[in-house]
Formats: sequence, structure tokens, C-alpha cells
Amino acid sequence: MISIIPHIQYLVRHNDCVVLPGFGALIAHRIGARIENGVMFPPSRTLGFNPSVCHNDAMLASSVARKEGLSYAAAVSAVTSAIDELRRVYDVAGVMTIPRVGTFTRTSEGTMEFTPDRDDCIASGAFYGFPAISLTTADDTSEVAGEVLPSRYLSTFRRVMRVAASVIVLVALGVALSTPVLVERDGRHYASLSLPEIAAAHAVVLPEVQASVEEREMYLAIPAAELTTSASPSGDNLSAQNPVVSSSVRMNPADRYFLVVASYETAAQARLYVAQRPSENLAVLETPGRCRVYAATGSSVAEARVLMDDPSFRELHPDGWVHKH
Repeated sequence: MISIIPHIQYLVRHNDCVVLPGFGALIAHRIGARIENGVMFPPSRTLGFNPSVCHNDAMLASSVARKEGLSYAAAVSAVTSAIDELRRVYDVAGVMTIPRVGTFTRTSEGTMEFTPDRDDCIASGAFYGFPAISLTTADDTSEVAGEVLPSRYLSTFRRVMRVAASVIVLVALGVALSTPVLVERDGRHYASLSLPEIAAAHAVVLPEVQASVEEREMYLAIPAAELTTSASPSGDNLSAQNPVVSSSVRMNPADRYFLVVASYETAAQARLYVAQRPSENLAVLETPGRCRVYAATGSSVAEARVLMDDPSFRELHPDGWVHKH
């Protein structure tokens, strides 16, 4: 499975809003330089999370497609699978961490709480190296070499220091402009708001002998059964593709653990998935914001996933997982 963690980190550093489709949006807020209790802090950026903004804005999928050399459709599928895995970790463990970004925690009320990384948040990467500066106040007189200088000498001293500081700044600026700077190109494969590069062409090998019209075969791209919007016209064919695995498994909606084989945003999609597999003993678990199709239940994780030991069931649903309700 393709990891989307590096893509999230890169996009968070260079954009103010990064949407995780179907999960929520990471939103960066800039904090200007400030003075608190005699200390001047440099500018920084902090992260927030909005679960209501979960539409696919193509930014994360484009980054995956650019880095992995995939088509946009394949990148969208890879992003969906990766985010489902992150949600699965959150549902089972109640906590999920994205390194250098933040941690998602389920509260006692069942709501999701996001805590940004305080020590090494990548959102503030542009301000690395700016230290906090302690400020001191100056009086009308200053002590130099143990002696107190009258205020009339301070004005001349300050003017000299201003001129010296200006000369130092000009010299430093000249050195900076005349020194070549190495530009890091590690992020060239990640998508951002800049124009995409043209991918390298792939060689196409043609057959040496042209087949006759009678010998030619036509291949049609038929979507998978769970992605279709209508049921199969022939129930017999559907039963042949999805044989009954077991009829004696535990199916108790009152259990806490469910063996989930599919997850959808709406109940209509989940029921359509069940209707397309009449030969399987499937049911729908409806929860706020998510509807899951399950094939077995149990009072423990081991009892719920015992059906995964069946080779015929594992062939139909190799990605089944246990959800704690």
C-alpha cells in the first residue's frame, strides 16, 4: 500500500489547507512575531482540523500520482485505501498519529480531537532557525567599563552604533547575494500549486503479426461489482461469482466486534453492496457518518475474525477487518 504520510507532510508545509478526502481538512494558521513577558518570539504556523471539509480537492491524489507515476484514477483509489487504513487505526485504537503533523484522539464523548505536534510540527518549517530573543530595557545612562556615561555621550554612541550596524547589514547582504545557494529538489515529485511536469513517455510494443478480423479479441473495462450502480441482471451468475461461505457464523448486532468487509458513507451504498451478494450472509451496521457491511460478529476480536480462516471467504474478502463498535 502506498504511504500518503510524506505527501501530507509536504503539502501541509507548502499550503494552508490540505484535505484528506472523506476524513477532514488540516488547516494552517499563521502567527506573527510577538512579545510575551519580555521575550520576542519569531513567526510560526499552527495546525487545526475541520472534519466537515472532506471533499476531494485533487491535491493529495495529484501528489501521489506525480510521485508514484500513476494515473489520476489509480492515485484516487490509492489515497482512498490509505485514508481508510488511517480511519481503521483510529476506530480500533481510539488514537491515530501523523508524524510531524499531529494526533487524532477519541474523547470520552466519542468526538474526534486533534492536537498538533508541538515539538517538531512541519507546518512551521519555513521559520526553522529563528530563536526566541530576550529583551532588556535601556535607561538614559549606561555603564561602560564600570563607569557611568552621561546621557549627552549616549546620543553620539548610538549614532556610531547605527552606522556600524548599517555597514554590517550591507556587507552581509552583499555576501548573501554573491554566494550561490543550493536548491533542494527532493520535493519535485510532490504536487503543489505549481504547474505539473510532463511525465516520461512509456514505450509501446506492437505485435509483429497483425491478427485477422476473426481472431481479434475485444477487452472491455468493466467496473467492479461494488462500484456499479445497478444490480446484476442475472441472479444465477452473481451467485456463481460469490458462493456462500458459511451459514453458521455468529451474527449478533448486540456484539461489540464486527468483521467488516466494506465501508460506505451512505446506507444506500451499503445496502446495494449487500443486495448484489444474495448468496452471502451480510448485514449493515449504521453509525453516524459511516455505514459498514459486516459478515460476522463476536464478543472478542478473535471470535469476530474466525471467518477469515476460511479460504473461500478470504478469497472473496482478503481485506476484511475487525471494527469495535
